[in-house]
Amino acid sequence: MPSHGLASAFTQLWVNVNGAPWNYPTWLELTKLPPGLFSDNDSKLPRGWNKQNVVDVLHFFDEYSKIDSETERLLFAQKVRGRIPPGQPLWRAFLQRGWTKEWKLHSVIVEGLRANNVHPLLLQLSDNTDKWPQADTYLPLALDSIGLSLFGPEAFEGQELLPMKVRNPLKMIVQHSWDNLRRQANLGRKKLEALEDAALSAAGGRHGSF
Repeated sequence: MPSHGLASAFTQLWVNVNGAPWNYPTWLELTKLPPGLFSDNDSKLPRGWNKQNVVDVLHFFDEYSKIDSETERLLFAQKVRGRIPPGQPLWRAFLQRGWTKEWKLHSVIVEGLRANNVHPLLLQLSDNTDKWPQADTYLPLALDSIGLSLFGPEAFEGQELLPMKVRNPLKMIVQHSWDNLRRQANLGRKKLEALEDAALSAAGGRHGSF
């Protein structure tokens, strides 16, 4: 599954679900950010932002909302060259900083995968294989549980399952964590292989000294 990235996922949520997830109490509790995100009070804006930053980001949202093609929306939300609305890189930087340093939500998603028995490493152990599991096969099994943990019951709008307007961008968000797990697993494997090579070289050197 192609990755839309955090910027596209959260922009889609904001545009399609009336400012979500910053209108969900559970999300606000997890991120410690103000309701609605864009306050009239400068002291309640995201760290380092001012009113002009808010205008720029909202303008980016407006331009995004006018694009019909999901592929074009992806390119618009993630582009780093050409004509880029001022609010786009600001939005991307805000999400990246929050996700990697402040909100600690990757662990919530990983726990959701584990609780639903679809953590990719557990799936590899269960199948006794080194092949990385397909996200499209397993992520849907955990989305409602993870959605409840991240967004709370309000995101379900009285339904048993998440509505598609929430479910689709949430899948992009969970995919982001899934991809991070794969990178971590690959890095760990390479480190292990390097240690094994070093141990074999050291053993060979000792044998050669006799």
